[in-house]
Amino acid sequence: MTERIRAGRRAIEISHADRVLFPRAGLTKLDLARHYDRVGSAMVPHVRDRPLALDAYPEGVRGGGYLIKQIPAHFPDWIARATPDSVYRTVLADLTGGGTVLLHDSDVTAVPGCWRATLGALPRLVATCQERDLAVGPLGEHGLSA
Repeated sequence: MTERIRAGRRAIEISHADRVLFPRAGLTKLDLARHYDRVGSAMVPHVRDRPLALDAYPEGVRGGGYLIKQIPAHFPDWIARATPDSVYRTVLADLTGGGTVLLHDSDVTAVPGCWRATLGALPRLVATCQERDLAVGPLGEHGLSA
């Protein structure tokens, strides 16, 4: 069973809308989608333009889940993706002497694709730091431990 929910100017398709996600309460994917639709106007201002982490539970909360680290191909193109340029602009906005930019290999609570985008932005970030005479290197070289 597939349903569509209207969200602003978009129609969102809910596949397997009748799948029970929360067995004790008997709530389905469609129930959850309708809940988000109801609370969206209050919730979105707090999460807009923020990194997103997705835990997927295809068979419901009792079926075991996994963390989505890379944006799936079936995601709509209007969902923002990190790019080397967006990572560069984000880091550059707060780049000052005495600060530390910590790059690590996790997309947890991050815009989908940010790790690969960070790798793409890294040469430009390093060059900008060097142009500003800012030190670049492992934490240990800056008197910090991991």
